[in-house]
Amino acid sequence: MNTFINYFIEANIGLCLFLLLYFIFLKKETDFKLTRVLLLSGMVASLLFPLVHFQISSAAIPSITQMMPTYLLPQIVVGDHVSASRIEFNTVNAILFTYLSGVLLLTVLFIVRIMKLVQLIYSSSTYSYHRFVVAESNESKLTFSFFNFIFIGQSSSLSKQEKQQILDHESIHATQWHSADILLLNVMSILFWINPLMLIYKKIFTQLHEFEADSRTVENHEVDEYCGFLARAALQSADFPIANHFNQSLTLKRIAMIQTIKTKIKTWKIALVAATFPAFFTLVACQEQLVEDLKTIEKSSAISLDFPIEVQTRLDELKAANPNSKYEVIE
Repeated sequence: MNTFINYFIEANIGLCLFLLLYFIFLKKETDFKLTRVLLLSGMVASLLFPLVHFQISSAAIPSITQMMPTYLLPQIVVGDHVSASRIEFNTVNAILFTYLSGVLLLTVLFIVRIMKLVQLIYSSSTYSYHRFVVAESNESKLTFSFFNFIFIGQSSSLSKQEKQQILDHESIHATQWHSADILLLNVMSILFWINPLMLIYKKIFTQLHEFEADSRTVENHEVDEYCGFLARAALQSADFPIANHFNQSLTLKRIAMIQTIKTKIKTWKIALVAATFPAFFTLVACQEQLVEDLKTIEKSSAISLDFPIEVQTRLDELKAANPNSKYEVIE
């Protein structure tokens, strides 16, 4: 259990750290692909680095017991150790049950969404466009893409040129593997559902995907005409939240970003963010040291002390009455 708790805490620390770096250094950058790669790498590092354990000298990284004052050590009330442990065990079970219930519920919802999307793909009449599979519908449904599948809603109201703009846009999502990002985000949102920062990650990646696709699409289309089409196509709902949508409610931001001059990320920003990865790895890879420190702290709370006579008398009485029980004393 300690190992799982350590992993969960360290992974969420990583998610918070890389999100903070994004807001400080990368939020206003217009190199959307590199920004996305850096943020995505931070997410993957947050998932994988806490799984790696190695021993390190306490001289290199001070242990918790070396840094923590003795008066901050865990305290346990004098009494039957078995009863106290039972209360703690029940609390941990309740927390674990709540967490797993949330994971189960979100997993079922995710599977339902996948099945709904797969059903649409197989029930639609499709045609090939380069290496993509395209489906069109006259119904009032959103245009979206999912890997190499592109769905165009309300196709009868679109001109041939507008359809081409959509196909060019959605093909960027496919070639850049944006759907893989979305699947990863959904899986992480299930595992870390209690972390509200995952909602921010989803919003950031949705924007980065659209900005990147828009910036590449306008290379082959007239900017004002494309922006006008975005404004006309904007809708506010989404039938398939795990897909890339052409009609996003962030249309105004997309139009503004299309008209913004694109610049490369400064080298020092890239170097600073990159340097965070080995630092974070070194920090979280000392998990075994943390577990041992927790055990040391637990033991240190039971070290023999010079107790007041009233406490010592009561402790002796409890030991005499229950010789097989263990007792810990709070100072």
